[in-house]
Amino acid sequence: MALTAAEYQRAVQVLGHRFQVKGTAQEIAQGLLQTMPEEELLAEVYRDKVLTLVPLNDKGSLVPEAEAALKEKYLRWCERRGGGDCLGLFTDGPYLRTDDRRTLALALAFGSVLDETQAALGRELSPKAIVSSLVWAAGLYLALWLLPEPSTKAAAAAVSVVLLAWLGLDAMWGLMDGWARMAHRAHEATTFEELREAGEAFGRAIGTDAARALILAVATLSGRTLGEVAAHVRSLPKFNQVQAQWAAQGMEGSVAVAMEQVAAVEVMVEESRALVVLTSPQAPMAINSVASRSLTMMSGQFIDCTIQAKGELKNKRWSRMNFRGCRFKGRFSGNDFGFREDDLDKWRLGGIADCDFTEARLDACRFYNCDMSTIRLPRWPCFTILDPVRRAEELACVEWPGTYGRVVIEGLKRQDTSIVALTDHAPSKAAQFDTTQEELRTVLERVPWVVM
Repeated sequence: MALTAAEYQRAVQVLGHRFQVKGTAQEIAQGLLQTMPEEELLAEVYRDKVLTLVPLNDKGSLVPEAEAALKEKYLRWCERRGGGDCLGLFTDGPYLRTDDRRTLALALAFGSVLDETQAALGRELSPKAIVSSLVWAAGLYLALWLLPEPSTKAAAAAVSVVLLAWLGLDAMWGLMDGWARMAHRAHEATTFEELREAGEAFGRAIGTDAARALILAVATLSGRTLGEVAAHVRSLPKFNQVQAQWAAQGMEGSVAVAMEQVAAVEVMVEESRALVVLTSPQAPMAINSVASRSLTMMSGQFIDCTIQAKGELKNKRWSRMNFRGCRFKGRFSGNDFGFREDDLDKWRLGGIADCDFTEARLDACRFYNCDMSTIRLPRWPCFTILDPVRRAEELACVEWPGTYGRVVIEGLKRQDTSIVALTDHAPSKAAQFDTTQEELRTVLERVPWVVM
């Protein structure tokens, strides 16, 4: 949804009058999103994902000369934005750590939109404090998408609702993807120029409309309750058109109601469409869809969620996702679950535990590096071979019907030993490998490492 500069600035003025400035920019951002850093640790993001957690007293990775030059140019950039440490990057120490450099890159990405925001606030509204808080809040929200244990606070979910309504799902994913690339570049940057290049590339990728939407979305969080936040959203320009766009995307119900009640985001797949379901403690209330070929598994943790495939979900790697206490329903073929050593520089973010597949139909699905005793598996006609790669030689000694042994079992000898379970669907395998369900079952019942 596009806004003119005038419409955007009027909205900023309205929200600015409701904004309370108490504490540092970082503290205000954490208050808006109702989240705090993990004890005394800070997430270091590298190559789109969290690399390590470092102590807050970390002095940063730059040599003193580079640090001094970056600081000088940052302060010079601040001169026309209120002067001094205009983004509050030095409130926790004299060094620009990774989160400071990401925040500066994001501010540079906002470009003229940041200038519009400051101009709209005027002198009487503490523009420097509000702008710096909004930049930190936007960065913190975006960072939650990359953390291995992202915040589950409703405030962050409410921002997602606003962005889904305002931008649409494809543009929202583009925002997340662009942020991940910018975070990577900011991590490696050692100069102000490199941070500017990273930020401006992100700004070009998302465009002015998405930049304005992101700032307005976090600004609405100045309400004390989600009900007040929803009221702030209703006050935004072109809200009726946003509501119409929400409905046109296949989303059910009201944007404002979704904001007040949203507690989680679930993912479903129907035929060739991926469905994003926003849920409240009572019931699902909003659905959006995107072609499943565009469904990209970003990093994150899902707790007590439901992943439902209305059609058949094929060849998806969930290895960047961490699932705890989740239910899987529907048909999954060729899907991988659990942490994979070979998945993109060995990011140890994925995993699966305490999950229930009893309502799912799995075929050619592999489980990696997980404790299968915590996984509830589907029963016959599905069957699961435990530790299949390490037992490949023993399994090869079994007389399998049809070509199942020659193709599947022999193929296990070339698979990764971190595969701890393989689940197949007997009717599918019988049709594929010239045998019958009954013949497969007769053999499987004699193999001690099979769950049926």
